[in-house]
Amino acid sequence: MFKKYFLYILIAFVFFGLFVFFKISDQKKEKEAEKYEVIDTFYEQLSEKCEKGEWVNFPLLEEPETGEEFIDNVKLNYLEETGEIVGSDSAQVFFTDKDYFDPLSFFIGREVRIEGKKAENNRIYIAKIKCVGAEAKPNIVNERQELMQYIGKNINSLALEKTPRDDWQVDVFYFAENGDAYVQYESKASWEEEVPFDGRLWLIRPSNLDRSIPTIETLAYIWENAGELGENVVKVGEDIHEDEEVFTIYEFDEETEKWVLQ
Repeated sequence: MFKKYFLYILIAFVFFGLFVFFKISDQKKEKEAEKYEVIDTFYEQLSEKCEKGEWVNFPLLEEPETGEEFIDNVKLNYLEETGEIVGSDSAQVFFTDKDYFDPLSFFIGREVRIEGKKAENNRIYIAKIKCVGAEAKPNIVNERQELMQYIGKNINSLALEKTPRDDWQVDVFYFAENGDAYVQYESKASWEEEVPFDGRLWLIRPSNLDRSIPTIETLAYIWENAGELGENVVKVGEDIHEDEEVFTIYEFDEETEKWVLQ
């Protein structure tokens, strides 16, 4: 009889242990999900804050709090060899909480102002950061938005080629440092897989952006080669920015009907 009760008690303890284990596991998953939801919300605010030149505050870390103060304007780059974010001369490594690497990577290729602490080995902890480049200057932001809205709405009349259904649609704008821009567009039919890949890149030099109808000079007209990724065919002009790696990128947000900084 004692062995029988002992077996029941043992089984009860096992079930109780499993219950506690799964309960703790569920709580950990919930906390993990909440954490990443916070990070996602944090990330979603970066575009607007960058264009407004507002400070972005990263989580505080205990390790570098006693370091020397760091305040400076920097252009951040990504070092592929180490997977680190560095300054333009690669001498300084910039970091924050490891879970916030993706939000920090938003600022790669941008001119930013950073406040933080110097840790060991020339590592700079970022406490706060804000954009100070062209994408944060109100006049440039407004001019770009108006230009992108104009081209996006009128692409079928502006495009160097016509489609049978007048269904060109702009996907992305890539702005070079000097103000030139690639307009990436394709036909809706190619999205529906009714026709072969139909992507185009239109390299333009816009001017007179204060006018309702800006001046748009064509520098190059490029067909994207679907068969060879990264290999494009220049049909008109010269692709003078083909060797550049950093662009200011905007994609269209259908909910806000605005072009959003990426």
